[in-house]
Amino acid sequence: MFMLPIDIVVAPPPIRDIGRIYRHRSAVVIAQAAFLCNVSRADILSGRRYRPYFHAKCLVVWTLRNFRKDLSYPQIARILKMRDHSSAMHQFATANYLIQSDIDFAYRALAMANFIRGGVQTGNATFDHRDTRYMGVA
Repeated sequence: MFMLPIDIVVAPPPIRDIGRIYRHRSAVVIAQAAFLCNVSRADILSGRRYRPYFHAKCLVVWTLRNFRKDLSYPQIARILKMRDHSSAMHQFATANYLIQSDIDFAYRALAMANFIRGGVQTGNATFDHRDTRYMGVA
């Protein structure tokens, strides 16, 4: 049996780096959006158009489009089991509109952005809902 010398310590990679990589996965984004919008993951992946489900889907599309630059609209539509990419494009545009007009959705988007970045929680952040540069929206 091979034993390591006592002075050599094999340490796992830092947890923060693992979390940063893990947070970008689409399944984690869907689960976090379900938590923030108080719906289930199955509701997000369903074809129902009830407003809370639609807002949760918009939040997922907005997050994946802004933080996963490698994903195209057709890929995002496949992840969310949509018919085609135009649905994802519409939901991204709707999410950008909701960030400007709906303060609840804007705070959910801020919470999602902070979750992805591993930053501060929404309750501790100062956020002006008219200024979306903080969340990566032009």
